[in-house]
Amino acid sequence: MLQNYKNISWSIPGFVALLIIVSIISISFVGVASYFSLSILNEIISDTYVIKIAIFTVGQALLSTIISVLLSIPFALFTAKYYQHTLVRLILSLGWLAFVTPVIIGVFGIIKIHGVSGFISNTSVFMGGQSLNYLYGLSGIILAHIFFNMPFSARNIVYSLNNIPEETWRLSAQLNLSRWQVFKFIEWPAIRNNIFATAGVIFALCFTSFAVVLTLGGGPKSTILEVAIYYALRIEFDIDRAISLGIIQIILASLIVIAIVISNKSILIEPHQKIKFDKIYKHKSTDYIIDILGVTIGIVTFLLPIIAIISSSLMSISSELLFQWKLLHATLWSLILGLSSGLLSLSIGMGLLVTMRELLFHKKYSWITKVIEFSGNIILIFPPILLGVGMFLALRSKIDIFTSAPLLIITINAITSLPFILRILGPEFMRAGKMHNKLCKSLNIRGFVRFRYIDFPVIKSAIASAFAVSASMALGDLGMISLFGSPEITTLPLYIYQSMGSYKMDQASVGITVLMLLTLTLIYGSEKITGEQND
Repeated sequence: MLQNYKNISWSIPGFVALLIIVSIISISFVGVASYFSLSILNEIISDTYVIKIAIFTVGQALLSTIISVLLSIPFALFTAKYYQHTLVRLILSLGWLAFVTPVIIGVFGIIKIHGVSGFISNTSVFMGGQSLNYLYGLSGIILAHIFFNMPFSARNIVYSLNNIPEETWRLSAQLNLSRWQVFKFIEWPAIRNNIFATAGVIFALCFTSFAVVLTLGGGPKSTILEVAIYYALRIEFDIDRAISLGIIQIILASLIVIAIVISNKSILIEPHQKIKFDKIYKHKSTDYIIDILGVTIGIVTFLLPIIAIISSSLMSISSELLFQWKLLHATLWSLILGLSSGLLSLSIGMGLLVTMRELLFHKKYSWITKVIEFSGNIILIFPPILLGVGMFLALRSKIDIFTSAPLLIITINAITSLPFILRILGPEFMRAGKMHNKLCKSLNIRGFVRFRYIDFPVIKSAIASAFAVSASMALGDLGMISLFGSPEITTLPLYIYQSMGSYKMDQASVGITVLMLLTLTLIYGSEKITGEQND
């Protein structure tokens, strides 16, 4: 009997994690179902304004994805070509920083560059032109999405190029291939599989880009379903409308996720490996045009906003603003909610992966693996705002919602970042299992002992990256804190958003400085603690 228990003990972490996810979704579903009305849904579906919102939601995500991926290709080719230079590696690191930067910080940097009083508009006025006003609306949304997602796509392309054998590059140099031939026959075959998977992930992120559209949408003409749900609940308090809009988003998101799953067997967000480019390119003078294009894209899309964020924040720092009680209060709550959410998400993700890995060694249970994996990605279908609304509706008559708000925010943010945990940590965890599974079984090494002495040394850097990304996403969350926040519970993103809305840009700059320092400390500090830092 004890032996049988040991044989199935690996299933416990996954099914406990699965129980947590199912419980959260079920509670939310009960709340949603209690207010769902088919007649109101039919009424909203026939509403031309809602149809326009749905079309805009898909359209802006599609445009943002296409532009981000297309711009990432020349930048990635430039990065790979000159990767041996320290400055180029720094640029790639700053690109990754742009991806994990809390949304409200990125939006602030974009406003500083592209706003009416931004760098580009001021340059136009200085040169005798007019003040430029193109930021708010579809153009602003796309600019923000490019800032966050272009570096992410470029990083994945660089990892794909890293897998090209050195002998291939030597052969291309001996054959004196042109730049186009190198791209067509060597680089494109290496990146095409990963680039479509990356595009699918970027599309999903843009589809539910709540904070970007809330701050840069510019009004009802440029809004998405998730923002419409927020306004229906928080501003109009029209619960029936919010639920119906949520159902429409779930249907659209389900179709998108199904399309992504069909077109890609696996979506690898962060291939966890070292980049080891040598001087493998044969430089030609005609190729420098592409190099200039690549570095220009990097400078314009994310380097300028990052520089604007840093310079503006440093110039606005003062002891009076830095030690304001509201800022300190918001910082404390950000740390509590962000770190707690990161730990919870990592724990749930690890539980799922432990069971998934063992199930993969029992191929007859592969369908259970798919179910568990799907549960970790359910948030791609069930929008976070609707998840929060459903839990609010289901629990408001049973508990004091605003007293329990921190727990709700932590839980929902943990589920929101779970897909990233699975994709960042999953490949390394599976690889460690494949390497050591037979040895561990032969020596009867299992459970925590196996994790501590066998798995952890291999996956510790991936754990650090997964936790840092998850906690950073929670630190920068604006959606849940906007829904459940109160004067007693305020985080840095909400503090920054309210300061920007009141045109108190100095306060917003100081809040951004603190949030950026917390994010940087989290990203690089967690990797230092594990004793390994990625390029």
